[in-house]
Amino acid sequence: MLDFHQDADYPDLGPCHIQLNHKDTPVDRYSAMFLDAHPLAVLDTRVQQLPSAVESIYWENETPLLSP
Repeated sequence: MLDFHQDADYPDLGPCHIQLNHKDTPVDRYSAMFLDAHPLAVLDTRVQQLPSAVESIYWENETPLLSP
């Protein structure tokens, strides 16, 4: 699963990050641009960013990772 998170769980990544889970376990994450806008505007922007995020997934030792 690939998704965007806006929380304080990983302060080193800033207020927003993209996270990749494999078999219900987070395997990789990196900082994403914080969008301070109406929720529907955020959704629209993230949907537009999704194809490039999916394309950044690669496999190493049978585990998916994100290329920054």
